[in-house]
Amino acid sequence: MRVARTTLGTQLRSNYSRIAPIRQTGSIVKQQMEEPRLHRDQRTETRVCSCTPPSVGDPSISSTDADSLRSDILTSTIELHDTYRLGVGICMVNRQGLVFAAQRVDDSKNTWQMPQGGIDEGEDPAAAALRELQEETSVSSARIVGEIDEWLSYDFPTKVREKLYGPWTRYKGQKQKWYLIQFYGSDGEINLETEHKEFKAWAWKPLEELPQSVVEFKADVYSRVAERFGPLIQQLQHNGEL
Repeated sequence: MRVARTTLGTQLRSNYSRIAPIRQTGSIVKQQMEEPRLHRDQRTETRVCSCTPPSVGDPSISSTDADSLRSDILTSTIELHDTYRLGVGICMVNRQGLVFAAQRVDDSKNTWQMPQGGIDEGEDPAAAALRELQEETSVSSARIVGEIDEWLSYDFPTKVREKLYGPWTRYKGQKQKWYLIQFYGSDGEINLETEHKEFKAWAWKPLEELPQSVVEFKADVYSRVAERFGPLIQQLQHNGEL
């Protein structure tokens, strides 16, 4: 059984191994909406071809080779369910230094989280962040002002994995590239009534409060985001760049 990896997946794994501080950038990344896009449930780090296990009775294959191939197939199947979905995390900050947070429509506990989403095949992560932001909040008056170089990941707890279905069952969690995005529009631009509605309510909140407000299995990632982006937000405010 042969596993083929996309060029993007290879590139992103290379980036993940390069642990470095936050990189600030003043460039505005344009959305690449014209690229072909997969359904968001199809976004994955690996692509696996389907095949039929060899039969011991096949005269062209010895029993030893057949057993070895079956073992390879079993190993590949286990790896398939032990991979991370690649995505982006979006920390959108306003002029007051507060961060956009929202409540998911399917969250009965009303926890708060920042926007996030998957990366389309062949899509640049920065472009994916701006696209996901617009898809989930309708915001287009935004630009990237910082990023965390390393990718941050979290695992789905058992109770969450048991509720997953379809393509989501292949993932053990999500691995995300996080961006600090400056919002320079007005609050009236924010509209949660999107084509695929993700959120039911939103608010501007201090970034340091979000690790205690998000669902528990994302808390560690949020703590690291607050640790990295908190000082950068203060610096941008001090320089009058928000």
